[in-house]
Amino acid sequence: MSFEVVGAGALPRITVAATHGLFMEGARDKLARDSRVREVFVTDTVPVKEEGWPQLRVVCVAPLLAAAIRRFLSDGSLGDSY
Repeated sequence: MSFEVVGAGALPRITVAATHGLFMEGARDKLARDSRVREVFVTDTVPVKEEGWPQLRVVCVAPLLAAAIRRFLSDGSLGDSY
């Protein structure tokens, strides 16, 4: 795996973030083996196997969804929620 930004002077500490943890074949192994990848954040919108991958952080979206549903039910709008 090559990160051109590191060669351009960026710090070699990389945080990866994705909405869904849909990792292509081999992606998890590449990310886990690369010492520059400090953390990988994904949501819990799809099941992700966390065991054996200490850099992985799975973020629960339930509070966000609950807040949106409460707001929608109270006034029918999500317009200025974000």
